[in-house]
Amino acid sequence: MKFPNHSPAYQACRALPETQHQRQVTTQQFAATSDTSVSFPSFTPSEMQRLADLLGCQSRPTNGPFANMTSQNISGLDFHETFAPVAKLVKVQCLLAIASIKKWELHQLDVNNTFLHGDLEEEVYMKIHQGFSKQGENRVCHLQKSLYGLRQASCNWYHKFTRSLLAVGFIQSQSDHSLFTFTRQGSFIAILIYVNDVIVTGTVSAKLSWLKHYLDTKFHIKDLGKLKYFLGIEVARSSDGVALSQHKYVLDILTECGLTGCKPSSSPMAEQH
Repeated sequence: MKFPNHSPAYQACRALPETQHQRQVTTQQFAATSDTSVSFPSFTPSEMQRLADLLGCQSRPTNGPFANMTSQNISGLDFHETFAPVAKLVKVQCLLAIASIKKWELHQLDVNNTFLHGDLEEEVYMKIHQGFSKQGENRVCHLQKSLYGLRQASCNWYHKFTRSLLAVGFIQSQSDHSLFTFTRQGSFIAILIYVNDVIVTGTVSAKLSWLKHYLDTKFHIKDLGKLKYFLGIEVARSSDGVALSQHKYVLDILTECGLTGCKPSSSPMAEQH
């Protein structure tokens, strides 16, 4: 794939050592928006000027120097609803406690290209990313599905995931809309979702395998196996139960702040410290 030379800023980025990573990740993101996710209509220059809601597109640092395509959009025009429920910590603790007492298996799933799965209801046009456009070209992206950076992306993804679970018999909790349960022929499954991180537990291993296969056909999930780390919490399971720790999370914060060599102090801190 050939990247254009007409943008000074983009040309400057090509000299960076991270450029190869940028090309790889951006190409993957673009490929993930399949033919059903985006079309490329052509417009005359005068028509382009009338597209007041034409969104910009650029790369931003995420999981590397460059990554997800992002854009800016206007409330009431490019999006309406943006809220998406996520799992509350108390619900995570309750689910782990119940699974420990009942001796249920605990598994974790990760959804690939999460926000690209959501269905887009609004009519949204976006400039083509510099790495995929040609100078003087009048084509734009007409989005049929959500894209990273759209304000409604997380909401659209949540509704798409919810509809997929309800379609196969799951029931959504009214106390926490991120919790879904399934009961059939003596088997029980519980799902807790936090954006793209999913906890799965249940009574029958075969049913858990069925669920994983179903979700993989819908969203191309990554099966992370037994639950070990979720939202900064380490999960260690033994015959005595489930132990939760944030040791790794604290060390990561100290490392990021350059405080791994700091000395411990009692809490609350001493006066006039």
